[in-house]
Amino acid sequence: MRSILPAMRRAAILGTALAFLFVPAAHAAPPAVTAQASPATGAAPLTVTLTASGDVATYHWDLGDGTTADGPVVQHVYAAGKFVAHVTATSPVGETSQAAVTVTSYGLSLSGPRTAGYGQRAKFHGRLVPGVKGARILLYRGSTRVGSAKTAK
Repeated sequence: MRSILPAMRRAAILGTALAFLFVPAAHAAPPAVTAQASPATGAAPLTVTLTASGDVATYHWDLGDGTTADGPVVQHVYAAGKFVAHVTATSPVGETSQAAVTVTSYGLSLSGPRTAGYGQRAKFHGRLVPGVKGARILLYRGSTRVGSAKTAK
């Protein structure tokens, strides 16, 4: 009887160890992630630094204009328009989460008369992209302001 007891103890210990091997692992929480753009607005072409921060993860960017990039910090040049950049953070165990940031790059096209006389007003027509109602447009010659207008539509 004494020889059976140590064998039973070994079997009980082995059985307990095997039970722990089959316990399903708890799911990890998705990684925390935030996105920032610097600058978030400006004149086109606008060079923007996009920064993702949060938990340890790999980062994949959909830049909102049909292009993508990888990494926690990326730099991208935006043409005129309003864009939403999305970043996907993937943790080492495969959990994902997303964050987004809006970038607005303004473009202005103007046309005016071919010639103008000294002291005469010159009338310009133009388009602001993206369109913003009531935006004030200032015209400069060098460092001197020569005119201004507000957008209508």
